[in-house]
Amino acid sequence: MNATKDLSAWLFEDVAWYGPPSWNQVVRATLRYRTFRTVLTLRLCQAFPSGALHLVAMIVHHFAQSQAGVDLPWEARIGPGFKLTHGRGVVVHPRAVIGRRVELMQGVTIGSMRYTDSPVIGEYVRIGPNAIVLGNVTIGAGARIGGGCVITKDVEPNTLVVGAEPRRVLPFEPVGLPEDQWDPATWWKLGSPDS
Repeated sequence: MNATKDLSAWLFEDVAWYGPPSWNQVVRATLRYRTFRTVLTLRLCQAFPSGALHLVAMIVHHFAQSQAGVDLPWEARIGPGFKLTHGRGVVVHPRAVIGRRVELMQGVTIGSMRYTDSPVIGEYVRIGPNAIVLGNVTIGAGARIGGGCVITKDVEPNTLVVGAEPRRVLPFEPVGLPEDQWDPATWWKLGSPDS
């Protein structure tokens, strides 16, 4: 990113979610939306990759992340037009690559199964609440990921993905209770003061 020239262009595309792009709108969005403050400080960290300004931007970005309840490392490669909707609980891997005009809802995790694996999110993608994208996967441009999905395989461009496919992994045995005391209908009463 070429510090000031690219910074203003990218910020204008980021703020376009909130209204007509202008410096006035950037100031309004900064004062009004905690999630936009996180994106703004992310852009500052990326615009000034070293030196004293980078250190100041990192400190401000840290506070903006804590206010928004997100983990959005400045090392992640995130294209212009990025939006966090509601923000709380969003976690992005530092090596993730996110394309232009991507929207992440609350609780989204973009992570890895190993540190070297990281997802690639295409352009114009929308990821619903509490969705999880894990591993070395690619989400195609224009894809929509529904809430609560767990994505561990590539998603084709312009595809809607919904639902989760839970499956039994291991048999479950209650731990610490003799079999004659285990009653699935009343398990919630165990350990209460009335029992």
